[in-house]
Amino acid sequence: MFDLKPIWDNLSGQVIILLAIVALFLIVVGLVTQGFARTICTVLGVLVLIALILMLSDAEKIGNWIKDKVFNPSAGVILPPKGMVNVWSTTIQENLSSLSRFIP
Repeated sequence: MFDLKPIWDNLSGQVIILLAIVALFLIVVGLVTQGFARTICTVLGVLVLIALILMLSDAEKIGNWIKDKVFNPSAGVILPPKGMVNVWSTTIQENLSSLSRFIP
């Protein structure tokens, strides 16, 4: 199996630095052309890309955290409330017979 983690570690740092330089260039171009709103949006887009790259470096930890939050192995069996035991104990046949009175 291939281990691409060292390549990702080296490459992700360089991509983040390159994106930061692009963001600074976009700020300078935005100031010169006086397109402030477009500049703010594009710089925010670059910052979101940087954040996604940083999140991908911890993808395994984030995946394990989500798995632990969603799938709780110690949850056990879901039981009906104590007062509702008689309602839950009806069989399918009893339910069908109670529905048959509505069918002509």
